[in-house]
Amino acid sequence: MDVMLPTAGELLTQDYLTVSPSLPLLDAVGQLERHAEDTAFVVDESGAFKGVLTEKDCLRALAARAYDGGVAETVQDVMTPPKSAVGSATDAYAVAQAFLECSCGMLPVVDEGRVAGAVSQITMLRTFLGVFGHQAEELGTIEQTADDMKGRPETKEQMQRVSANLDRDQLATLSRRGAGSEE
Repeated sequence: MDVMLPTAGELLTQDYLTVSPSLPLLDAVGQLERHAEDTAFVVDESGAFKGVLTEKDCLRALAARAYDGGVAETVQDVMTPPKSAVGSATDAYAVAQAFLECSCGMLPVVDEGRVAGAVSQITMLRTFLGVFGHQAEELGTIEQTADDMKGRPETKEQMQRVSANLDRDQLATLSRRGAGSEE
């Protein structure tokens, strides 16, 4: 069953935090805490996307500072480069793959070098739950139709009535199941 997955542009939200690359690191940590975010998008004064700042980036830098006097002073010193972004046309599967390759709770959706919005991991989980729910519902319809056919329709009209509500893919699936379950 082919399912059309939504794109990042269809899933994005405008609710995200941005910080400047020159912002002092401690100020950025304060903003993450105040806004209850684990990720901020780094944009310069012209609005161009420069990277991602995560809690993990901040923790690594602050722990290094506490342990050995690390020198990270600004967001730019610790941010993740802009490779962790997706475009508006990116499908949900590719967005999920991008999440697996980064430690971000949100991914920026970037078009023409600027942040157009954000997609969160929970949005992706909900999207895939919806896809699997749709597939389970479709499979249930197919299985119910197969159960209805157990009595083997005897007339052409009975067969047409049973198959009237199925699309081509469902009929093919039903045919494959029927061929594999001969008694």
